[in-house]
Amino acid sequence: QYAQRRTSEGKTPREIRRCLKRYIARDLYRLLEAGPTTP
Repeated sequence: QYAQRRTSEGKTPREIRRCLKRYIARDLYRLLEAGPTTP
């Protein structure tokens, strides 16, 4: 679904993968910055 939506926006498969990687990296960075949540 995501890839179809991005393709309809005019993105290439390469750009779609880059966007996904960026999204995942941002999410992981937030988790690492927050530190452990359990005592």
